[in-house]
Amino acid sequence: MADVGSAGGTGGSVATPAPTQLFYHIGNYQGAIAVRMNVGVPFTLEGPTVIGAVTGYSVSPTLPAGVSMNPSTGIISGTPLAASSEAPYTITASNAGGSTTTTIYLTVYTPPSGLTYASPVNGRVGVALSALVPTVSGDVSSYAILPALPAGLMLDPTSGVLSGMPSTARVPATYTITASNQGNQGAPGSASTTFDLLLAVDPPPAGTPATGVFRDSTVIGLGFVSGAHNGVTDSSGAFSYDMGQGISFFVGQVAIGTVSTAKALITPIDLVAHGTGTTNHVLNVVRFLMMLDQDGDARNGIQISAAVTAAAASWNPVDFDTTDLPTALGPLIQSASMADGVTHVLPDAASAQARLRSDFFCTYSGHYDGTYAANSAPSDHGAFSADVFPDGSIHASANGTSSLAGYDVVTANAWNPLLDASFALSAQSPDISAQGYFSDPSYFSGTYLAAAAGTFEAVSDPSTGATYKFVGPYTYQNDPASTLYSGLAVLGMNASNQVSGTIEGGSLHGTVTGNTFVGTWSRYDYDLGREVRPVSGNFTYTASGYTLDAQAIFNFSGTDFTILKFSTVGCRAN
Repeated sequence: MADVGSAGGTGGSVATPAPTQLFYHIGNYQGAIAVRMNVGVPFTLEGPTVIGAVTGYSVSPTLPAGVSMNPSTGIISGTPLAASSEAPYTITASNAGGSTTTTIYLTVYTPPSGLTYASPVNGRVGVALSALVPTVSGDVSSYAILPALPAGLMLDPTSGVLSGMPSTARVPATYTITASNQGNQGAPGSASTTFDLLLAVDPPPAGTPATGVFRDSTVIGLGFVSGAHNGVTDSSGAFSYDMGQGISFFVGQVAIGTVSTAKALITPIDLVAHGTGTTNHVLNVVRFLMMLDQDGDARNGIQISAAVTAAAASWNPVDFDTTDLPTALGPLIQSASMADGVTHVLPDAASAQARLRSDFFCTYSGHYDGTYAANSAPSDHGAFSADVFPDGSIHASANGTSSLAGYDVVTANAWNPLLDASFALSAQSPDISAQGYFSDPSYFSGTYLAAAAGTFEAVSDPSTGATYKFVGPYTYQNDPASTLYSGLAVLGMNASNQVSGTIEGGSLHGTVTGNTFVGTWSRYDYDLGREVRPVSGNFTYTASGYTLDAQAIFNFSGTDFTILKFSTVGCRAN
């Protein structure tokens, strides 16, 4: 318009001021933004912000074929018809009083397609994998993979080359590799292509030295012999063996069992043929080991003292199939008490079973990420995740896609009571059921039936291999007036008291010193950018177990405000 009214009583008109501060936005960034599109993919860049009235928008030079600007709103949209290199485009906002400009940089990519790798692939622990180089058409800026690769292998996020030397055996599993570009930044419709790689990692050849862990809580000082390897389990319950060799465990002259082929994780269930979490022989072994514990508290590990080990050299063998263990162990309990001056007490079978279950749950607890697919389209994968909790419950979630129906299910007491590493999940409204099996504490797979039938698989994050594991509720709030978010934190702490985990989409890292926890929580927020917050709290061990509680305090408008808070309980895993 030409004028907005009169001024000073002169009868003259006031010229319309020219618009100023014209900007397009992507996320929380404004200015000379880089706009990236893909051929054949619909695109929209929302209209700009500007100060003052605007009667029209224009652009120079002409936008790529298939893309246009709305002259009234400044919205840029369309479906690009051909690829073009990055180039600057000047946007002008005008009115009768003048104009203002801004520059954006546009690129049109060719969507990636036809991604392939050599597949299937068989690797071996300790042997470098021949590098797998992708074949792909179109423009690719990054590669990603789900689930996570076995330890020692990596996918280069820029080149897509998969290489490394695996350090962990893994049963055959499908890994979905995605190649994508930066097209349609700031708008829906980015382009990508995927490939399903079948990969297995075989264990080292027979005779290769290896290390395993005996797990009934953490048992320190348990005797073992495996070929030329012998000694007692260390502070993490570890023992040594040769691949393919058997292993026997004992306390003095009391043999508690033999495993025909040693492996990385052995529990009392493995010590007897067809053993389960309810087998009398297994529970008697657990009762015996708990009785030997130096401080009588198996939650913080079982430590067999050197004095008890020396006394056990003269003990008679024990028949762990007996139905009267107190009588069978009576003389041994007395001898152990005399040896180290501790009053050793034999727990009952119910207590032993509860301890066995609790330690089993702790071993497998942690966060797992992977993929799922419907049987009707096995190559079409969606993201899948699961939290396995120390109380025996499991929460599994499949994030729905445009072609896959998602599901979400939480089940208490999800494990098979036999503790055979299988689990079952179920829910109603909607009706969901799933069954799975852990081949080891780092990998599981299974089947589900929800809106469709299909399969899932997932691998653990570092929290699963932690010495201590914690789970509990958290709350997060940007400021006193914003929405209060809540969820479950799954954290791990290693033997060096380094804490790590993921909370509200951010990474938590810190250190426990004595009873004090100090660390940082960081994440990228689309609107706020990179957040880094100091976190402090307390680590305790009491009759109720391990706890880790902390909070991040942010000074908001001159007042301290708790932005993040969590309260977790934990268990010792190794």
